[in-house]
Amino acid sequence: ADGYMYIGSYAGVSRFNGTTFEAISSEQYPELPSNRIRHLRASPDSSIWLFDEEHRISRWKAGELTTYGTINERLVDYFFLFKAAPTGAAWATNRNGIKIFTEATGFREMPYDPAKDIIDYIPLDDSTAWIYNMEGLFHYSNGNMEHLVSIDHKAPYRDVANPGFDALKLTKNGVLIAKYHRQVVIYDTHSKRSYSYDVNLPKEWKTIRLEMQDDHRFRIIGEGIIYAFRIDPNE
Repeated sequence: ADGYMYIGSYAGVSRFNGTTFEAISSEQYPELPSNRIRHLRASPDSSIWLFDEEHRISRWKAGELTTYGTINERLVDYFFLFKAAPTGAAWATNRNGIKIFTEATGFREMPYDPAKDIIDYIPLDDSTAWIYNMEGLFHYSNGNMEHLVSIDHKAPYRDVANPGFDALKLTKNGVLIAKYHRQVVIYDTHSKRSYSYDVNLPKEWKTIRLEMQDDHRFRIIGEGIIYAFRIDPNE
């Protein structure tokens, strides 16, 4: 990001220009509420987003640091996911809440049914996203949820997908790939067709994340094993 490599730790943030390290900490920047950084994300506009152990969100851009509070003040102990849309809008979610940041509005909380736990999502702009939750795949737009395909979760939540890890991918051809437990769901956003198939894995095996190698080749990464598969939306 912006030509630097950023490293977050419980001692703050260090950025490296290829020769020297520079510290970004609450000692130099009082706006940073804590040096105990748990997550760090870069966005297309060269912003660096920092998340401390209390889930407070801070933004570093062009040498300036701003803190915006938590994703959801009622649910600071839950996991969260942070992603940037191609337009530069920043999305921050936990299981039961969504906040979106733009330069014009800052962070704003978006309508979302808290009973529908978010597993993963792909933001498209400052108001729409593909969302994968415990009921299936949805197209989200300003609080409105269009149901795309149901997913019958037969496994306990923590076996379905590990929150904070990749469970949903979008190919350049507009095909959504979702993994849950020992199945893969594929949804073509153009033709509206969907299909799923079982992944033949040992019963005790736990999936970690879904990786996309290209528009057709994917891998499911787990504890001590890698499962590779290929899709062809035209089949």
